[in-house]
Amino acid sequence: MTGQNICYIALEFFLNCFMPERNGKKILGNNIRKHRKMKGMTIVELAGRVHPDGDFYSHLSRIELGKLACSVETIFSIAHALQIKPSELLEIEDSWQEAVNYNIH
Repeated sequence: MTGQNICYIALEFFLNCFMPERNGKKILGNNIRKHRKMKGMTIVELAGRVHPDGDFYSHLSRIELGKLACSVETIFSIAHALQIKPSELLEIEDSWQEAVNYNIH
């Protein structure tokens, strides 16, 4: 098992086990989409910045939709392309606030 596989397994474990009620993959995807739109980028532009030599669009689209987890390396690459810290892609504060607001109203 390679180091990248171990990181992927650890991230998948974190996203699905520690944040199951909040669906960690959706949080990651929503944060990517939020930061991408804040930068005025299309998904095609971001995909090209993350992997300029390959077709990353469909992969990124599935990540944004919360249907696909990704490796830690990919999170770092996406964050670099968005010029943000990787930790900003895993923040759950906004999602918690949305859940609180939804449950109150």
